[in-house]
Formats: sequence, structure tokens, C-alpha cells
Amino acid sequence: MLRKTKDYFFANNNSNFKYFFIGMLGALGFAPFNLYPIFMAVFSWFLAKVYDNSLVSLQKSFLFFLGFYIAALYWLAIPLTVDLSKHFVLIPFAVTLIPAYFSVQMLIPIVVLRYFRGIFSKSFVFSVLYTVTIYIHGHGSFGFPWVFSAYIWNLHELFMQTLSIYGVYGLSFVTILLTSFLGAAIFYRNQDKTKQSLKYLSISASIFFLICIFGVIRLAKNPTEYTPITARIVQPNIQHHEKKQRKDMLNRMLELSRNIGDINLLIWPEATIPYLYSENLRGLHQLLSEPLVGNHAYLIAGAVREDFAENIYNSAVIIDHFGRNIHNYDKIHLVPFGEYIPFRSFLPFENITNDIGDFNIGSVNHNSVQLCGLKIALAICYEAVFPVDCMPSNDKQSIDLMINLTNDGWFGFSTQPFQHLQIVRTRAIEMGIPLIRATNIGISAVFDSLGREIKRIQINTIGYIDFKIPSKLSQQTLFSTFCF
Repeated sequence: MLRKTKDYFFANNNSNFKYFFIGMLGALGFAPFNLYPIFMAVFSWFLAKVYDNSLVSLQKSFLFFLGFYIAALYWLAIPLTVDLSKHFVLIPFAVTLIPAYFSVQMLIPIVVLRYFRGIFSKSFVFSVLYTVTIYIHGHGSFGFPWVFSAYIWNLHELFMQTLSIYGVYGLSFVTILLTSFLGAAIFYRNQDKTKQSLKYLSISASIFFLICIFGVIRLAKNPTEYTPITARIVQPNIQHHEKKQRKDMLNRMLELSRNIGDINLLIWPEATIPYLYSENLRGLHQLLSEPLVGNHAYLIAGAVREDFAENIYNSAVIIDHFGRNIHNYDKIHLVPFGEYIPFRSFLPFENITNDIGDFNIGSVNHNSVQLCGLKIALAICYEAVFPVDCMPSNDKQSIDLMINLTNDGWFGFSTQPFQHLQIVRTRAIEMGIPLIRATNIGISAVFDSLGREIKRIQINTIGYIDFKIPSKLSQQTLFSTFCF
């Protein structure tokens, strides 16, 4: 049976399927698997085929990328299963059309390569066009900067340090360039040209080790240092069916927040205040401030907020120990179909994550706040996956700390929570500032200014962690200096 199946899919007349399945293997390079050698081997094999124009058709290339994106992004369909009666019709769109959209864009580099003859030029041009294409993924249309090649280095701290120079798009370019050179080595090996093959292997190895040496030096020169400010992350692990039990939900949050001692910042994840929040709810404010002790203690909590004009926002609210609401940050990058319906007049769907209608977009200039002597940038949910855009537009250089409130519970125990953490971590290295991530269901964690993990709460766990907030780097990174 297995032999017949193999013959059907991988026989010459069905070889297109081989590209689809091998493309799927490339997703193993990302969290939680982090098998970057497999990602590089898969893409090197594919590019070796591409370099010989006669071997790889556009159809095969499309199937390769389609397999890759379906395997990496299958979890896009999981939130739609929470209420199948409402969202069943969207599942095929999430599973196939979004990966197909990305795959079609990836054909652009393949087409352009046919106009180049030299293998070195093909390798370089493909790497440039790959980087341009993922930039379009991240900033064009609705913006979805996910599964970039830079993120395969999640467990390789040495390699990730170059993010401080050129950011995630620069590291993605270098990663694909290395992979392209390995593809060139395979291409020449298949041509029995050992000398040329060894040349490209040597180039790849040299780049790899130079980057690792840079990482070793940078990590050694910058040990983790801490501020005197202490914080607690609360991870309540509230399931979907529990959200209607608002009193129980609030009691769990308060119970996990008690006995905080000299904690300065108490941090609750996205949308964990279980009531529609407004500034005039004095009784709720007092209740939320109960765990806070001392004049320099604050609660930073996710809430669905209503302003005086009855606009609804996905917000982070800050309450001091007197019960005063001293600051609100309203989310700017809303999730299409989750927090608003694009082209609503043409698409009669309901929001996936709430039943109160579309959220409003917050002000772009209000996502930083001064607390306990630290200037803090706030980001909600997938806002933190956007390089540069996740920082306040008017004072990026002065930020001391980033706090990301999120809820990965919509995606269950899939690869998404691990990938999300993997992506957010890169912001700390790019900017040279520590990052605190509080999630309801997912992985809450603290990273220092070089992306080293300080503490975490594992997925599907109820609990909290207390810690001193790491210090930012004494000097700005090249990325933060020149990319704003």
C-alpha cells in the first residue's frame, strides 16, 4: 500500500506532487521544531532545480511554495472552528487561498531568474527578490509578516544578533543568500563540477561562521543587566467557554495578582478585564487596583474599551494604586476578519473574535507611557510582529521597554503560539530593548535587550512570574538608529 502510494505521488508523471510535499518539510524550520538545517536543505534542493531552467516549471514552483505556506500557516483556520455555524465558509479561504496568494507572489523571483545566466547572479537576484516579496507580504495588502526565513534561527542566539544591524528583512536576505549558495553547490555537484561546488560551500560556510563570531562577541560584551523595577506577568489560561463567566474570570485574575509585595508593574494579557471597560467605572477601577501596593505600582491590563463617543477599541489600560485610569493605548494594527471585516459592504461576515462589531483604530501617537522611570512602548497582539511599526512614531529612540499583551488561545495547541513568540523576540534584538510578553493562553516570557530569555510560563499553564526588568543597551543598535 505504501509503495503504491509512493509510486503514485513520486513517479515521473506525478512529480509535481513531490514539490508540494518537499515544500511542506520547509515549515519544520520554524517554531516549535526549529529545524533550520531542514529548511535550508529543502530550499537549497529547490533552488538547485530552479538554476537549471529546464527542470522546474512555474507549476512545480507554485506547488512547492503552496506546500510550504500551507504547512506553516495551517493554524489560520483554527479560530474559525470555535463557532463553525458562523465561520465554516471561511475555512477553505484560510487554509488554501491565503497560502496560494503568497505562493503566487513567490513566483516573481522564479520568473525573473530565467533572464539571468550566471549562477552567482541568480543566487544574488533570487535573494534580493525574495526579500522584496516578503516585504510586500509584511506591508502590502493587510500586512502579514510571518514565516520569514530569518525566524528559523530562533534557537541560534549567535546568528540572531545580526538583527541589531539590519533587522528581520536583512537577516532574511542573508539566510536566503546562504541557502542560494548551497543550492548552487548542489547544482554544480550534479554537474560533476566539484571545484565550483566547493567554492560555493566555502562561501556559505565563511558567511555562517563570521555571523556566529559576531554573535559570540556581542553576547560576551553585553551581559544581562537589570533595572531596580520589578514586575509580575499573570497568565490565567482562560478558555473560550469560560469567558462568559465574567465574575469567575475576574476572580482568577485577582487571585493570581495578590501578594505582589514590592512589585511595580502588574501585567495582565490582552482582553482579560472581563467587562466592557470605560473611564467612568469607578467601582471596577477600585477592584482592579486592590492588588497594587505603594505609590509606584501600576496595573497594565488588556480590555475591550468604550470611549465617551461609544467607539470600541482593543486597548491596554493603565490603572494606578488609587484606582485612577491614567493612560489608555488603543490598538492600531487590527486583525482582518478577527477585529474588523475589510470591505464590509461586500463581505457579509461576522467578526471571529467578538460579537460587538468592528473595533476602531487607535491613535498612532499614543502607544508609549512613562512609568516607574521607564518609557514603555505598548503593543497588542500581532502588532509586535511588525518591525519598526510596533514602536511609537514620535520617540522611538527613547523607549526603555516594550510590553506585548496578547491572547493566542484562538489557535489552540498548534504551532502558532510558538511562532508568535519566536517573531516577537526579534523585536528586542533589533531595538536593543527588553521585551515583556503577557499572554492569556500561549507562552508568556521576558527577554533581555539581546533576546536572551529570562523567564517564561509554558503554554496552557495557569500561573505568574515575578522578575526584575532587564535594562536596555547603553548604545542604540544600528537598526534602531538608521531604520527610523
